[in-house]
Amino acid sequence: MTASYEPEKEAVSACLPRSGQSYKGLAVASMVLGILSLVSLCFGVPVGIVAVVLSVVAKNGMRKSENYDGKEMATVGMVTGIIGIVVGAVPILIFLLVHAWPSVKSWFMNDLDNLQNDATNVQQWSPRFWTW
Repeated sequence: MTASYEPEKEAVSACLPRSGQSYKGLAVASMVLGILSLVSLCFGVPVGIVAVVLSVVAKNGMRKSENYDGKEMATVGMVTGIIGIVVGAVPILIFLLVHAWPSVKSWFMNDLDNLQNDATNVQQWSPRFWTW
């Protein structure tokens, strides 16, 4: 008898962690991208996000396969990725505040002026309206 070929089982088993499978490559990639997220101000946020995701995948895979080779590098990748996200977000927020503040301020001041004008109009017209 010949063994039957079942591609679904092979595809599923290829995705599952094997006993002793190494996730060191993902840990190294996470660490390298985490360090890059610290030094690149423009791309710190997206590179930091990728570093954190790779670190989480590596740590989960290490826990499932019980092979903790590279755990420290995955941790360094996660920490530097999170710091890179925060450091990369600061210039973006400063840029948005500097360039958006004048329009936000003028919008707010116009609304405040309209509100004061409405209050003045109500005070002027309300005594005449209520007295008969």
